[in-house]
Amino acid sequence: MAVAHNDEKQAPFIAGKARLLGDALDKIDHVRVAQFDGLLVDFASRKKPNAVIRGLRAVSDFEFEFQMALMNRKLEDSVETIFSHAERGIHLSELAPG
Repeated sequence: MAVAHNDEKQAPFIAGKARLLGDALDKIDHVRVAQFDGLLVDFASRKKPNAVIRGLRAVSDFEFEFQMALMNRKLEDSVETIFSHAERGIHLSELAPG
């Protein structure tokens, strides 16, 4: 799991957020929490995750996140994005490579 640092957003608890997530996910195998600066696709290229999971709070988030996922795929075709919505049973996945 990655926590992004964004100078444009006021997030005084970013280090605390990463620590809280790390504590909560510590017992799950193959899940680690890291902080990063810059582009998600660059971070993913270095860390080689199986997938990038993006949470959608509302359907309106999808258009922006989908455009980001397509650009990430264009920059690094090994980066797959999976979208997950808080509503139980709703899971959206980016178009398969092709």
